[in-house]
Amino acid sequence: MDWSLGAESLPRIVSVLKFLVLGMACMAVLMAVRAARRQDAPATGSKAARRLSPLFLMAFLSIAGYQATWQLTGFMRPEFVAFMRRYNRRPTARTAGSRGRILDRRGMVLATDGDTPGRRAYPQGRATCHVVGYSDPRWGTTGLERVDRASLTGTSLRSGGEWQRFARNVVDAKETRGNDLTVTLDARLQASATRLLQGRRGAVVGIRPDTGALLVLASAPTFDPNALESGLKASSSRAAPMFNRALQGLYPPGSVFKIAVAMMALDSGITGPYDCPADGYRPRGAPPIRDHEYYAAERDGHTWRGHGEMDLSRAFARSSNVFFARLGVDLGADRFRDMHKRLLFGQAFVVFDGSSGRLAATPSDLPLGGGVADRHLAQLSIGQGRLLVTPFHMGLLVAAIANDGSLAMPFLT
Repeated sequence: MDWSLGAESLPRIVSVLKFLVLGMACMAVLMAVRAARRQDAPATGSKAARRLSPLFLMAFLSIAGYQATWQLTGFMRPEFVAFMRRYNRRPTARTAGSRGRILDRRGMVLATDGDTPGRRAYPQGRATCHVVGYSDPRWGTTGLERVDRASLTGTSLRSGGEWQRFARNVVDAKETRGNDLTVTLDARLQASATRLLQGRRGAVVGIRPDTGALLVLASAPTFDPNALESGLKASSSRAAPMFNRALQGLYPPGSVFKIAVAMMALDSGITGPYDCPADGYRPRGAPPIRDHEYYAAERDGHTWRGHGEMDLSRAFARSSNVFFARLGVDLGADRFRDMHKRLLFGQAFVVFDGSSGRLAATPSDLPLGGGVADRHLAQLSIGQGRLLVTPFHMGLLVAAIANDGSLAMPFLT
């Protein structure tokens, strides 16, 4: 038997059944009224009653059947559970039963049920707040708590074992048990990355190059998932602590992108040498592009003589803006378009396909539509201009290099 019915299909099925049941009830009432109007004399009252009884019984059973669906399976309807959690005044009422835990690769607990019914606890606190997310009766759900809600609450029906669990939950919804979720994150590495980011805005992405397992997805500033109000109040500020910069942030990558340009150069055989004078390289219609040593010398009151002639190897080691700007112009827009495909720009990487949704990275943007002027190619070649990438995508680029040029698709579980 195929148990592949997804939890997301159940609300649609229940909705169809709801309309069928209510339709039957309405039809039964209308038929009863119509039959009553056809009775011409009081003498036929007993005959009319016999005709009306099955219709009213049908209406009663239809309405009772619909009501029973809420009694038996209301816990699998997120809008119903959210309503009960928010407005049920009985503090001991367990309207959603026990939600499954979220664990890291070593079994450390990232999320579990709290001491208060309906509340969650997050032992790692700020370190995993963005990727794990939160589940709160007032503020809703985010992160893994949201995209794997059905499995965590025991309402997913993607396998035979989940159907059995679901059946037990239907029999005793107050004792609902969800499934645990184990992810590839390393809580210790995640905590270390969060400490290194303290006081900064940024992200750290850690990937196993050979497998694609995501070990770190840290973002800063952070918020405390155990005290959401403070994070939500600060979310309107420039710091935006609720924003997952690792997966959703789009930024100019800067010199890290020279790795991709160097790859193009090696593939095409265009590796220089180029002259890299102190006054830089000036593409047509654009201000000069200079190396950072020029500006460092200027701040110190010195005169810099420039790098002179360099090949790709030396220019890469020195991260020369002048060299890579000239290189990008010589490579041309068509090679950039080819790189766009090879590096999977524009693709929304799904890192976790859950029972109730997907956790995906925002697509990076390498703008190459229409004619591309030399000044744009020069800026793209040093990771500036209109180029926008996620920290996650740059992590994939570095992981592919570490894996001898082969990209292992990223995953969280």
